[in-house]
Amino acid sequence: MSLRTTCPYCHQTKTDETIPSISPQSSADAIAYIQAETQRIDDLITKLHEDRSALLRRLNAIQPATRVLFPEMLSLIFQQACPTPDHFQQQTVQKRQEFEDEDGYLKFHPGYQEDPHFHPTLASVSSQWRDIVHSTPSLWSSIQIQGARKRDAGKWALFLKNSFERSRDLPLDIALDRLDSSWAENGHIFSTEFDDTLQRNSRRIRSMFVRGYISQECFSMAETLPNVVDLVFEDLFMIIPGSIPELSFPLNPPLRRLHLDILNMNTNFDGVVTSLTALNLFRTPIDVCMKLLISCPELVEFRCCSSLRPKRVPKRVHASSALSSQISLSRLELLEWRFERVDHAKPWSRDLLTYINTPALRTLRWVQGSDFSPRRYADLIPGFLVRLPLTLETLEFVDVGLTPVESLPTNHIRNDTHVKSIVPQGCH
Repeated sequence: MSLRTTCPYCHQTKTDETIPSISPQSSADAIAYIQAETQRIDDLITKLHEDRSALLRRLNAIQPATRVLFPEMLSLIFQQACPTPDHFQQQTVQKRQEFEDEDGYLKFHPGYQEDPHFHPTLASVSSQWRDIVHSTPSLWSSIQIQGARKRDAGKWALFLKNSFERSRDLPLDIALDRLDSSWAENGHIFSTEFDDTLQRNSRRIRSMFVRGYISQECFSMAETLPNVVDLVFEDLFMIIPGSIPELSFPLNPPLRRLHLDILNMNTNFDGVVTSLTALNLFRTPIDVCMKLLISCPELVEFRCCSSLRPKRVPKRVHASSALSSQISLSRLELLEWRFERVDHAKPWSRDLLTYINTPALRTLRWVQGSDFSPRRYADLIPGFLVRLPLTLETLEFVDVGLTPVESLPTNHIRNDTHVKSIVPQGCH
């Protein structure tokens, strides 16, 4: 017996000769036969699936695991594994461990280790991965040189050249993190070849992070970065006797975030005050801190983390500030100010408490220096805290004394405030 079947897709009818003709004695026998054959076919399909899975497992064991994924998928994975670091944010929220030796020079924590680039490691896995890494421009747009030794200057110059070429036309994020004081004496950022390559691509640099001992050439380079958006100079030291670094910026750059922590620095801020939205200042003359606070109209985040005495003011002369009327910082959302015991900071701290208004403030970070006594500002602190706007959400108190209770700054916060969190750090 032959059966005529119709294809459910093309609707063509054909005779199926694979099923033998039978003469069942009853319809029950026919049903039993069909069910048995269907089960036999299902068993064959299951067996074929098992055989196929076994072959695929054998194939996976034979071929390199690096070739399992498509190159496009691997490229996306590599980019997720090598994100561009935000050095400005890192320096704001996470200060590394450090200490100073007897001479006051910065020494880094002994546990510091180099953080090697990850994409060269990926490129060393296989030839396919190397081709993918070399053809993914974004993996080469973040250039970090950490813990470099002077004898390796040629290697780093080659790495920089390859990074510029393989990143094509993408904006560049560069970090120069050096610990060796010998770099400040060689008259170059790293080497002649390194400096030339860097200068030729200066227009592509979007952010730059520099930390450690440096030469005057590195400061001079800041003036040649017309498109820099983020600039971080962290823990920089000049060790050439008699030299005072000069730091200038290009005219009207798109600079948005600036972090400065430099000893004995002359800085020309002309041309950048109108664009800055975030400014972190360490070891900066207190008069410069206040001037920048009130001169940057777009400022959203301001931190005066430590201050020095005003320039051109003799040590035994009591300096005075220049504020005499109320100033409103309409865009400022984060304010950090360190209140020092030293007399040179007192006029500017009093001005901050008296004249500065922050109608959009969301976070206030109140830092007190060692041996600071709030009694010196007892006549101004209540009024300043009462003036804080209803937009305020976070209060951070650092090294604030908890006794006597009546001197706590929180005693003067408005009752109708919308503060969501009060964070004490190192309070005693």
